[in-house]
Amino acid sequence: MLTKRVGTGDTMRFEAPTAGPQQLLGKTVSDDKGLVTALVNSPDFEFNVCRVAFGFVHGRNELACEGPLFGTPARLAAAESTLGIAPAAGSPSRP
Repeated sequence: MLTKRVGTGDTMRFEAPTAGPQQLLGKTVSDDKGLVTALVNSPDFEFNVCRVAFGFVHGRNELACEGPLFGTPARLAAAESTLGIAPAAGSPSRP
């Protein structure tokens, strides 16, 4: 599914995959672009985006009880096609 690196340094080149299209996350993936697209469109990617945003906004990792908050920012970011509103949606109000 992925191109393969052959050689090193000045002789390095990339060869096309020979296995043919593969199924991944319910989609047929036949090249690097398709692989990246399938991974980025997965719920796991959205969850990780929210986890990274939470860490950035709060300066710490999330606690187990805060896990359900990650669903809200992911849904809002998907609806708005931007992450700018997501951290605020998952953040508790501050005094």
